[in-house]
Amino acid sequence: MKHTMKRALSGLLVVSLAIAVGFLAGYIASPGILHKNRAATNTNNSSAEALRSKTGEPQKKPAEQQGTAAAAYSHEHPSLMALTLDDTEKEVTARYGKPYSQYVLDDDSDPVTVYDYSQFSVGFDASARVRFVEISGNAADPGLGGLRIGESGTKVLDTLGTPDSNTGYVMTYWTEQTVLKLDIDPESNTIESIKLFDRMDL
Repeated sequence: MKHTMKRALSGLLVVSLAIAVGFLAGYIASPGILHKNRAATNTNNSSAEALRSKTGEPQKKPAEQQGTAAAAYSHEHPSLMALTLDDTEKEVTARYGKPYSQYVLDDDSDPVTVYDYSQFSVGFDASARVRFVEISGNAADPGLGGLRIGESGTKVLDTLGTPDSNTGYVMTYWTEQTVLKLDIDPESNTIESIKLFDRMDL
């Protein structure tokens, strides 16, 4: 009787060990399970990103990427943030994404819709063409040969040359159709804001 019990217990122990070893062997031999779980997580994250885009959440870009001066300012090609007054709303949002906020400058004769980004703003006329581009943050590279908000008025002269007009607190550079205006703090002699707009708006 005792021998029979010992055999039964030994048999159960062997079976238990075999099951345990088989389970571990199967787990180790199937690392794809872990990869599948990771893939599923990545897919879920991608889906979440896609959902955020569909819901219209602003597509944020680092400030240093907002205006890499792909098209630098020149008399022949007046631009700021690589944008010209010939660009459209679609072209602006294709480059910079949706704005953080927008509002309308309510002029009954010619309302302007303004898109605010973190370092600059863009105004559009009724036909969705760029009306102006204005720089307000010093992290943005407007595409003016390295000039940014906070730079000295002396550096403006060294970089852009003699302005068409200089009142001591405003420097302007004109083309046939545009005006590049730099507001200068007369006390610190530094740039406070930069704006490109149509000469018709003077």
